[in-house]
Amino acid sequence: MASRKELDSVLEKTGPHFMDCDRVKIEFERKKYLNREDQNKIFDFQPTIAYKDDEYDVAVLELKPHVANAPFPQALEFFGEVCDGEIHLVGHPGGRQMKEDSDVTPFWLPRHMHIIYDYVKSLSQWSIATFPNREDYYEDLLKLPRKIMFHTTFDKGSSGSPGFMLRNEKPCVVLMLRGGTPSCFYENLFPSIVVNDNQKVEFGYAMSDIYFKMWNSTNSSIKNIASEIFPKWHNPQDPS
Repeated sequence: MASRKELDSVLEKTGPHFMDCDRVKIEFERKKYLNREDQNKIFDFQPTIAYKDDEYDVAVLELKPHVANAPFPQALEFFGEVCDGEIHLVGHPGGRQMKEDSDVTPFWLPRHMHIIYDYVKSLSQWSIATFPNREDYYEDLLKLPRKIMFHTTFDKGSSGSPGFMLRNEKPCVVLMLRGGTPSCFYENLFPSIVVNDNQKVEFGYAMSDIYFKMWNSTNSSIKNIASEIFPKWHNPQDPS
């Protein structure tokens, strides 16, 4: 899966379901930024976008077979519902060295209403009073689709990073990082304004929300894609 927003620059003008494959590749298992590229770990994409969803800012892409017949990387297979506990984020913030943040506590509505609502409302008031455009950068956190909120050291360029929880001593993917707010901070629109760590809220989308939306689609091909992407579900509910 990839962030839908990140694909906008490579979508073909011929239609929204195709992309310019000459402009985008993916490298796997690059743990250090300064490591030399391993050509057997770099893959191209098929031009057809298998699935995209603007609501959850997600797209499903398919890898092309490697020109040197190198094997595909091992896919993530174990998924589940987010719950109270510690989340481990893994990604490449800024497109650089692989990083892990394991001190991430998730919050979401309605389960944590008593924690989230007043906190977000106070940040909304601060946003309107502080930024020159008087914009409320936090109001969408309380709107649908459901956001899984947290604080993390991950910064700009982390969109699409998976969040794991340990289930039966196995890493289980429970969310995909979407971004952070106030967005003006990450876009450096007002560099003279100090935004403290407790005024930054990062968020992602629960994999279960993405999965069940795909599974409940009336399009059988989308249901089939969901079955391929999410082969193992922790404590699965019968989506039918």
